[in-house]
Amino acid sequence: MVKAGPATQLSLYGTEDSLYFWIARLALHERGLSYDIIEMDPFDPPLPDNYLALHPFGRIPTLVHDDFALYEASAILRYVDQVFDGPSLVPADARAAARMSQLMSLLDDYAVNPMIAKVVSERLFSPLEGEEPNEEAIAEGLRGADRALAAVEAIVSEGLILNQRSVTLADLYLGPFIGYFVMPPEGVVMLRKFPALSRWYDWFAARPSAMAANPGPPTNEDK
Repeated sequence: MVKAGPATQLSLYGTEDSLYFWIARLALHERGLSYDIIEMDPFDPPLPDNYLALHPFGRIPTLVHDDFALYEASAILRYVDQVFDGPSLVPADARAAARMSQLMSLLDDYAVNPMIAKVVSERLFSPLEGEEPNEEAIAEGLRGADRALAAVEAIVSEGLILNQRSVTLADLYLGPFIGYFVMPPEGVVMLRKFPALSRWYDWFAARPSAMAANPGPPTNEDK
């Protein structure tokens, strides 16, 4: 496989407060890559035609590597792993690799709505828009988050991945989910219920790549 050389040009389109933009940035930092951030907010239309040519659905993130454009965070992570030098981020063991893929799908299907769209969005972003948080939505989100995190706790406890011995795409995908979820106080309290996951996150959040990619709590300047 041909690895990209140092003279390549990398640009990442997105906005700092996006979960999936955070995930994509984390992969680039894990590989120690330099890249340009091009601000692109899908909720601030109209989007320029040149961006819609890169991403026909007008979402984020999109990675442009020289003349190659790629969207969808999971695809970006796999591309960065395969193209740029560094230890493989996909386990060689078939069961561990399958568990990694399962975790990434689990987060997209069962965690993003309760944890991010309900708890994080209502508690952190609604006040920035001058709106009161919807407490019923937060309570519903916490119930869903509890179920999702229980499933993640079981995966961490199993030890095939998220084992603090090596970093895989599962670590890079999960990190921003938990990072955002513990910004509201309810997330901090809930995470304590899951000791294996809590230990993993303490380890992961202290890694240089995780600290470099973390955007911090959203502010009005991000809006």
